[in-house]
Amino acid sequence: NLISWRMGGRLSRSLASKYSVGFHNAGDNNIFAVFTVSSYEEAFAGMLEWEKFVYADLSALLSKPADSLSTSTPTFTFKDRIIENKDTRVLLRNDQTVLMYSFPDRYTLVIAEDETTFRQILGRLSPERI
Repeated sequence: NLISWRMGGRLSRSLASKYSVGFHNAGDNNIFAVFTVSSYEEAFAGMLEWEKFVYADLSALLSKPADSLSTSTPTFTFKDRIIENKDTRVLLRNDQTVLMYSFPDRYTLVIAEDETTFRQILGRLSPERI
């Protein structure tokens, strides 16, 4: 609430206090966030609700400002993709990826700005690395 994100109560209540936010240098400093989830069902529904605001809420943190992506009126769409065998929601702005998120398990939410960062985070969360 302090940073005025419009994620809604459903999502914010389902996120546990354990989280990590940072930047990954993949050519640009791309933001990522990994949250522990206390209720998968509520977090998933909350993310679907937040989709209409997530880009605007996070845009100040993203490496590619809105005006650098296109000079035309932007068209935002979410698409479902499989990345690293995980169901992933990918936000496209004029057909360019600007954000993605996934629940790699029922207790974790990963949000990343680009696919390289996303794959790196998923690889580090993989049980095979433990």
